[in-house]
Amino acid sequence: MSTILQDMMGMLRRKEVVTPKAEDYVTIARFANVQERLKPQPKVITELVTLALLKSFTDQKLKDISGLGVPAYEDDGAAGAAGLQKGSLWQTDGTGDAPLNAAGILMIKQ
Repeated sequence: MSTILQDMMGMLRRKEVVTPKAEDYVTIARFANVQERLKPQPKVITELVTLALLKSFTDQKLKDISGLGVPAYEDDGAAGAAGLQKGSLWQTDGTGDAPLNAAGILMIKQ
């Protein structure tokens, strides 16, 4: 019977690469509390999380960051129609055509 670490090392040795899927799991680890970081052998809590949940978490954090005053628009035309001046920062809202169909791409008004 092998451990997860042995399985991971074997995959690295064989250079097995796959395309990630939303339902795939990744391992996360965190210290049990802040004081554990200072210990030579800290207590660590390990858990599994899906890539879909990880994406949701990072998307929300990026959305929170965008609340710092960088407005979001469909494309450069929509930013101009909303009154954004040339040289101003804006970000995509994810409703535009490719490649602007991803929210959070930082842009400069042309």
